[in-house]
Amino acid sequence: MPEYRETLKSIQLPPGIGIDGYLAAIRQILAKGKVKSLTLELGGQVSYKRFMLVDEPEEETQEVKFKEIIPYNVIRVKPIVELQYPVGEPAPFVLSRLFFAVATDGLNAIAFVCSTSSTFSRWHLATTGPAHIGVGDTAYGLPVLRDPEIPDEALLLCAAYNKSSPLSDTIKSYKIAMPIGEYDANHD
Repeated sequence: MPEYRETLKSIQLPPGIGIDGYLAAIRQILAKGKVKSLTLELGGQVSYKRFMLVDEPEEETQEVKFKEIIPYNVIRVKPIVELQYPVGEPAPFVLSRLFFAVATDGLNAIAFVCSTSSTFSRWHLATTGPAHIGVGDTAYGLPVLRDPEIPDEALLLCAAYNKSSPLSDTIKSYKIAMPIGEYDANHD
């Protein structure tokens, strides 16, 4: 009868990868076979234990193909419509223009995408007061995905045919340039 040993490995996910990134990592891990447990950890890490034959060589760390699901890589290959708005217009009015453009094109908004150091929340707070826009990484009921490749002043609203589509199904994105200003550092 073969003798097995238990191994523990981890995969670090890039920032802003979202649910699709976790699912890609989990699929790759489960495809290896003999998986005993999977743990999703805060900070974007997936750890797993699996059984290997005692004389089987240690597995090489296999890279998960995240490039196809990183927000910037999804957005950059699809049409981007850049919208203009009057200087000083409050954030909710600017965002309503984004949602209107999505609806006019017969699409559904699926996610906001911004920089990892975006001032989105601070800009919204500075132009509306203490209005609540979302919980955690959500705004207006949509996920807010962050990617270091997105310029700090950019805010994109991604759209697809189905409102429950993953980011990878984005058909078109709608972009605004948020004003760069001095905002209260206690918010965002």
